[in-house]
Amino acid sequence: MKRLALSALASVAFVAAMAGCNKPKVIARVNNETITEEEFYDRLKQVDAAELGQSAQMRGPALAGEFALQALVTEKVVLQLAAQKGATPKDAEIAAYMAFAKRFPNALGPSAQNPFRSEAAARRDARLQVAIRNLTAKPLNITDAELQDEYNKAKEQLVEPRQYKLRLIEVATEAKAKEALAQLAKGISFETVALTQSEDPVAKARSGDIGYLPEPAIPAPLLAAIKSLKPGEYTKQAVRVEAPPPQAPGQPRGLAHWMVAQLVEIKEPRQIPLEEVKYGIENSVINRRDPGAGQRVSGLLRDFMKTAKIEVTLKGYEDLPKKLQESAQAPVGAPGPAVAPPPGQGGGSAPR
Repeated sequence: MKRLALSALASVAFVAAMAGCNKPKVIARVNNETITEEEFYDRLKQVDAAELGQSAQMRGPALAGEFALQALVTEKVVLQLAAQKGATPKDAEIAAYMAFAKRFPNALGPSAQNPFRSEAAARRDARLQVAIRNLTAKPLNITDAELQDEYNKAKEQLVEPRQYKLRLIEVATEAKAKEALAQLAKGISFETVALTQSEDPVAKARSGDIGYLPEPAIPAPLLAAIKSLKPGEYTKQAVRVEAPPPQAPGQPRGLAHWMVAQLVEIKEPRQIPLEEVKYGIENSVINRRDPGAGQRVSGLLRDFMKTAKIEVTLKGYEDLPKKLQESAQAPVGAPGPAVAPPPGQGGGSAPR
């Protein structure tokens, strides 16, 4: 009987030990919340050169590991402050922000324009953006009437131009364009010819599909060629399109390209409703009523960071809490890790 009892105790101890092995390893704490080793390495894999370059310009971390861990800590700080102030992002707000960011990336700063962002990363960024927006807007008590009035002021500019959904075969010479046209004349599908003949790697990988282009963004020769087409038809002659002018003095101009285009669909111009641009309109109201709103929220974040209990046990990063809290204590603009929201968060204006 005694042996059975000892055996049972040993089994319990073994199960407990195994359970401990499967428990996520905590490498940092921000007040009462934890950051696990898995979360750190997952974020580390997502850090790209564009983020590091922007961070270095803002006197933030230039190394991926420190950048990733600081981002995780800062996110905890932002969301905890938002919770304290009754400004926690709601799922509906996050979804609305993501829809706005997809339609108007230029209005929302570098992070929204990053083509390598995964959907999960985009949602994480959206949650932070909304938290900061809520912290910014909450004291102002912006009314629906104010939003409508601001929208009415910008209404003439909030018109979506006619858009053309196209497939393109883009090549470097007229001879190659004629070869593609010959393949189409034999009845081979446009998608197949684009996949095998196009020299543009992005369009080629998508069987020529380049999505919707607004009319003002289409080169004049190509626009003239597609205007007479009906959906499903393609240009019977190759279109020569000049390379855009160089962006910097002294740079050589690129070579002209030849294109064969198929019209897939046309979207007619339309008035963009307030619901689709509400985030930008709200930012315009904030900027008008409280031009120092960004500094106000940065101050809240710095004050919260000063008193936050931050611990990091991951080897090589133990001094990160000290860096962050020294930065929070330093005068605004002093070198050190950024504790304020990066560009595009809590600012911006309505798309015009």
